[in-house]
Amino acid sequence: MIELYFYPAGIRILLCVVGFVCVSLQTAAVVYGFDRIRKNVILRWAEIFLEILILLQVLMMSWFCALIFKNAHGGYALLPEYFLLRYVLFALLTGAVIFVSLERKLIYPLGLIVVTAITLPIFEKIFDTAFVVLFAVAFLYYMLRSIHMILLTKRKIKTELSANSIKFAIDALHSGVLFSEKGGQIMLINRQMKNLMMILAGKVYRNANDFYEICLVRGECGADSEKLDAEEEIIYKLPDETVWMFTKESLNIDQQHYLQLSASDVTERWKMIARLKEQNSRLQEQSEQLKEALINIQSICYEEESSRIKSRFHDVLGYRIALLLRSLREDTMPDEAMLLDLTDDFLTQLRKNEPKLNAKVRIDAIGKTMQNMGVAFQVEGKLPRNEEMATLCADVIMEASTNAVRHGLAEEISVQMQQGAEGFLLRIVNSGLAPRKEITEGSGIMQMRRKIEERGGTFYIVIKPKFELNIYIPRGEKYG
Repeated sequence: MIELYFYPAGIRILLCVVGFVCVSLQTAAVVYGFDRIRKNVILRWAEIFLEILILLQVLMMSWFCALIFKNAHGGYALLPEYFLLRYVLFALLTGAVIFVSLERKLIYPLGLIVVTAITLPIFEKIFDTAFVVLFAVAFLYYMLRSIHMILLTKRKIKTELSANSIKFAIDALHSGVLFSEKGGQIMLINRQMKNLMMILAGKVYRNANDFYEICLVRGECGADSEKLDAEEEIIYKLPDETVWMFTKESLNIDQQHYLQLSASDVTERWKMIARLKEQNSRLQEQSEQLKEALINIQSICYEEESSRIKSRFHDVLGYRIALLLRSLREDTMPDEAMLLDLTDDFLTQLRKNEPKLNAKVRIDAIGKTMQNMGVAFQVEGKLPRNEEMATLCADVIMEASTNAVRHGLAEEISVQMQQGAEGFLLRIVNSGLAPRKEITEGSGIMQMRRKIEERGGTFYIVIKPKFELNIYIPRGEKYG
């Protein structure tokens, strides 16, 4: 290296700068090497050891350049020796290169042996004045190699599994994740879990068991956070109105016991549960109101018919009383023939056009009551002409509508009646909740089924897609 004293000062400065750059790049290459993960642990550490040896080689070459620059600036020329150190470093580097080349089945790493060899003292004597050029070439090779290794390692970190890629991946999760040893010593924790610790406890715990027991289970957290009542689950509502659920699991890997603590954002789920509870409460209130209203449907029908019967009594009986009063006012005593005439046809006149429970009136009353309760009630088609069959259909419609609102919480009821050439079809569809278990027919439905089957008809129920009750009565002489 004595020839470097005869080069201009600018060359010596340039070599020192190049040496500094090489040291910086190789240091970065060593750091990136620690982030790579290989299945072969020995190979991984051999590669790291090789990168460290190259860093030592570059440091020694840079130190030689700096020492010569300092001596030249002081006006004296001294040669750095350390021959044994240089040969030992070369031997270690050669062994590491050969091992890595054989394990990875690659040839190009062997170029390191050649480049490092030309910097040894023996080649300084052989090449004489050209040694400085070879020294600079070695610097350039190490610099380019360091850049190549950095770029290669960064690309592999993005595409392959590495220590940093695992950390980056769990930090990118919206959920909080923490892994610890059985005793609670935290091994890995992501950014979200740290943030949750700071919000709940005001600090980051070093022991996962302490955080779980003290903060989460006992609820010794900040006043701004609220522990929600969720049976066996641990759920907290944070000051920003988000809701988080914490779960703890045990992991057994290679006969080693670990703990995993997870935090999941269940804000939307919790809001949905709250809305469902509110809706259920409203539905329960409406159900109670409907039950009370449905109880009054029958009484409303009977009250209307009772009013009509009273009116009929008033008309028939009033006429006869008027005749008797007229006779009394004229001081004419009613004779036996007159009294018989007034009483003989009394019952006949009373029964004549006697108001009956009209089927259409009953269905109109059901529809009006349903609409007042907010239930859409729609009727299509006409009742059978036969009064007995019309009354039976009205009974079925009333029973089915009552059950639809009371048990199924239906908001829509559709009644379809169709008179065909073969017979009469009654179809009742509601939008209520489907039964969770097999339907148990009550006494009302059972009695109607019996009456319909006695007339040769069929009675069947469909559950999906909507609850549907179907009645078919064949056409006959009596009910046609």
